[in-house]
Amino acid sequence: MKKTFITVIIPFCLLLLSLTSCDAPQTSQDTRAEQELLFTAPALTWEETLPLGNGRLGMMPDGGIACETITLNEISLWSGSEFDYGNPEAARSLPRIRQLLLAGKNKEAQELMYKTFVPFHPAGSDPYGTLQTLGNLILDYVFPENDQEIEAVQNYRRTLDLSRATASTLFTQGGVEYIRDYFVSRTGDVMIIRIGTGQKEPQQAISFSAILQRPEQAYVYSIENSLVMEGTLDSGIPEQEGMKYYTKMQIATDGGTVTINEDHIQVKEANEAIIYLTATTSYMNDNYQEDAERLLKTARKANYSDLLSDHIKSYQEFYNRVRLSIGSSRAPKRQLPDKTTDQRILSFREDDDPALATLYYNFGRYLLSSSGRG
Repeated sequence: MKKTFITVIIPFCLLLLSLTSCDAPQTSQDTRAEQELLFTAPALTWEETLPLGNGRLGMMPDGGIACETITLNEISLWSGSEFDYGNPEAARSLPRIRQLLLAGKNKEAQELMYKTFVPFHPAGSDPYGTLQTLGNLILDYVFPENDQEIEAVQNYRRTLDLSRATASTLFTQGGVEYIRDYFVSRTGDVMIIRIGTGQKEPQQAISFSAILQRPEQAYVYSIENSLVMEGTLDSGIPEQEGMKYYTKMQIATDGGTVTINEDHIQVKEANEAIIYLTATTSYMNDNYQEDAERLLKTARKANYSDLLSDHIKSYQEFYNRVRLSIGSSRAPKRQLPDKTTDQRILSFREDDDPALATLYYNFGRYLLSSSGRG
């Protein structure tokens, strides 16, 4: 039965302690084995998607071939509302609650605790909210007529490069190598997806529709050259407005055509397409819409390669502070970097693969760095 990376890698925090150091020099294969998560099929569950983030924004692409779902997140997007949970009766009732507990009257102690520790909420209100997902970016791809058969896909690779905080999806179909690169810019504070091919000559092979969606409280519309999704979450208190959010997406292409429709953006026969997307909320920010506009405008003015290199440089200032080397494989050449991450985990007891433990350690550092700004 197939197991996800998250599910089966947890026990390796204990196995890491049993491994010994090795002084053998590192090769490029060893480096990949310690820094890259590799899969040869699209994600079937959310846990198998590849996490990317800059501490405020996050996205998790599933690497789908004909239809790709990219889960989006903004750290401050919560339902509910501000509420004063202070209750002066709590301190005064604490001695009595202790007496009841010591007397074995647990039910009476619990009832008194509920009465005096939990603040009163108006009828029909529940201001304590939950963290909300921003939504999904759905990319529906259209391949040239001779590429329609998904079974014809070859050389599929889905990778997360921990040393650069970037992800990629690569596959060949109909003789064309398709490449999708993803990162959440630490310096530009935008989510970026580059969709292209590995061919030297222009192919006009990139066609897709981009859709923003959310299960509830979402209004999607087009304005000028952009697609916007915005809404207001439940506050938990009747007749009180909750948190607002604003998401904006634009697409730049090399060749082809871009059509802005009412609820999606259509790209046809481009050589390359770059998706720029950012989001803001009204949490402690009355100018959240203007901030999103500014971030997107600044990113569009920059060169893609500069955005990527600035992001990597900023990320590596933290990531490169630590380097762990447990040792390279001493087994016959198994091409460990070309084995998928889940295969390496399942065969860890049989394979001489100390780099897997280093990969686990680096993955933990990567997640912490990508979910925080410092």
